[in-house]
Amino acid sequence: MENKVIFLKEIDSTNIFAADLCRNSDDIPKAVVAESQTKGSGRMGRNFYSPDNDGIYMTYILNTKNVETLNLITSAAGLAVAETLEKICNISTHIKWPNDIIVSSKKVCGILTKLITEKGKIKFALIGIGINVLNDSFPEEIENVATSLKKETGKVFDKKEITETLLKKLDEIFITKIMTENEIVEKVKKRSCMLGKKVFVKSENREYFALDISSDGGLIVRDGEEEKVIHNGEVELF
Repeated sequence: MENKVIFLKEIDSTNIFAADLCRNSDDIPKAVVAESQTKGSGRMGRNFYSPDNDGIYMTYILNTKNVETLNLITSAAGLAVAETLEKICNISTHIKWPNDIIVSSKKVCGILTKLITEKGKIKFALIGIGINVLNDSFPEEIENVATSLKKETGKVFDKKEITETLLKKLDEIFITKIMTENEIVEKVKKRSCMLGKKVFVKSENREYFALDISSDGGLIVRDGEEEKVIHNGEVELF
């Protein structure tokens, strides 16, 4: 069943549904896709806005035996989304480390990776991906930071085509391995909207200068004369 995709009309969260499958079933699909989510998962415990029919809400289920560097998963998935949107929608994308795809300085996609363990060993990575496709508007609390493919281009895109292309791209990166990890990192760097700029790391309540992306997908920053690599946390641009 590993090549099967489960399509659902409505679900609390594709990540939650996929996690239950991974823990309780021997038949693990490639992905779970829903038309809407009532409790879409965002970073830092926040909800991801998931209105009916407007977006693509999916979880790609990755067996971690296919992954060399776990810290690179979210960056690699972000690259897959960016390349998919560039191909189908003919738009310019940027990657805001660690998990947002940006178009015209606003978020069009968020990615949330959860790891599933069994007997103390990591077995699956659940890559939750939410793409704003047809949204005409957003709630007041996010309207200044969120956008959609329709708002940016004035066009109505086929969600099925985007989903199928994205799944193929994820397979190419994680399963077929059409590019090396170094090539993934280099492509992520080219799309980064943070490098060479001041950033604020919320978890540390500190300002840094973003220098580079490390070989395992971390953000290399400078604090005075010292450099460090950040692998987890929420980072904002000034």
